[in-house]
Amino acid sequence: MIMDVNKIFGLFNDDSDDPLKDHNLKVIDDLNIQETPIYKIGMFEKMILNIKSSVHNHILDFFKKANEEFDLGEIEETGEYIAYYRAWEYIKDCNIEEDIWKESLFLRDKKYLITALKFAIDYFEEYEDYERCGFLFSIQTFLESSLASKS
Repeated sequence: MIMDVNKIFGLFNDDSDDPLKDHNLKVIDDLNIQETPIYKIGMFEKMILNIKSSVHNHILDFFKKANEEFDLGEIEETGEYIAYYRAWEYIKDCNIEEDIWKESLFLRDKKYLITALKFAIDYFEEYEDYERCGFLFSIQTFLESSLASKS
């Protein structure tokens, strides 16, 4: 008995059993995950919580090896500035009046997110950027009140 390779591989090319064959679904192509609230909140949290270790472990070590004339304190301050303001870009669109943002906030571990919010508030407070502080504090208050109501 001789096997016909075309018949064997033809079994895998038959689209008749594909339930999505007649639909024009491009879920992955159309989804821009970086524009979703859950992604933005996660990136904000990650950036804030990793600032100290990233600045110290990577940036300062690099400049220590490159040249001893650099002011490491200034480099550290600049690194923190860049990281905090980049993190702000992720969280600035948060609207706790919208369900999608509320649900995305609830999906995060609230302890870590509240810690990140407190760090960011402390940082922006140091530079007297009270609008950002107030915005972040409203998110923190929302999370803490939701924790209290679930207890």
